[in-house]
Amino acid sequence: MSKRIDTSKIERIRNAAIEIISEQGIHNCSVAAIAKKAGVSVGYLYRHYSGKNELINDMLEQYFNTINEKISSLITEKHGVETIVEGVIRHILHIAQGNEAKIKFLIMLLNDFSVTIRPSLTTRVDALAEELMVMVRNSHHVRQDLFPEDLYHAMIGLPMQYLALHYNQIISCVEYKEIDADHVVAQAMNMITIK
Repeated sequence: MSKRIDTSKIERIRNAAIEIISEQGIHNCSVAAIAKKAGVSVGYLYRHYSGKNELINDMLEQYFNTINEKISSLITEKHGVETIVEGVIRHILHIAQGNEAKIKFLIMLLNDFSVTIRPSLTTRVDALAEELMVMVRNSHHVRQDLFPEDLYHAMIGLPMQYLALHYNQIISCVEYKEIDADHVVAQAMNMITIK
């Protein structure tokens, strides 16, 4: 008989990893520090994850699955490419409200080449990208010279870049306290639609 998994402990482990990584970076985060912050033993953490990389990959996959599910549901609802791009951008910016550590964590993972993406996640992203490209080819409003990378950059990369600039306070414009979702959507549309 297998042991029951204490989901509250797993959630504490994930939240501890998010907090430590968003504050200190991936390389400064250890399994021992995550376990201590989560209030579990290092052995307990190792019973569920073979190490920090597996934990990080599990969490990255969880976040990407959330975004992929949003894309998939918008495709299923028969929305056009522009509506899908807008819906995903608004979804990402909505997640960012009140979840700064989670978004910082995701931004760090997306920009750290030591993190390996699992093949199952890549396969899912490729399948969604192909569905989106079929929609692009059938649209008269969307540029026909787009690659799947262009769509993902408009939907995911662009809002993440805006959030990274906002969090890093690279641009010191104090009047912009929050990311303007309409503005980010407009910039994405400029990237993908025929002018």
